[in-house]
Amino acid sequence: MKKQSFLKSTATAGQKGMTLIEIMIVIVILGMIIGVVTFGIMPRFRRAKKKASQLQLNKIERIIVENSEEPEYKKKEAQAVLEGLVQEGMFKEKDVKDTWGTNVRAEGRASGPCVISAGEDESFGTPDDLQSDGCDER
Repeated sequence: MKKQSFLKSTATAGQKGMTLIEIMIVIVILGMIIGVVTFGIMPRFRRAKKKASQLQLNKIERIIVENSEEPEYKKKEAQAVLEGLVQEGMFKEKDVKDTWGTNVRAEGRASGPCVISAGEDESFGTPDDLQSDGCDER
């Protein structure tokens, strides 16, 4: 009496690989897992972008204030100081862009600047704009 192997007893002799239905079920399950992970991560990703932009705005504001006592920037508008610092090489062009790729702008005097990001919609003057901490003190 011949012993049958386990594989031959559970599958037909000509079957190799998986059926189309099995592959489709695996794809649907993977899609569901990716969807759940994506919806769980996206809000955190948005919060991280906002926090990174906020830190960047505060850093730019601090550097403007530190340089406001230099003779070439004394009594100048904050935006003029920011542009001067970019020209001097203190900031690179990419350093004065928020995490969405929009240039930030500085308002007020250099001694008390307010650095503003347009936010996620990339339009200034909308509710999602971000401001440096010094804007609250003005």
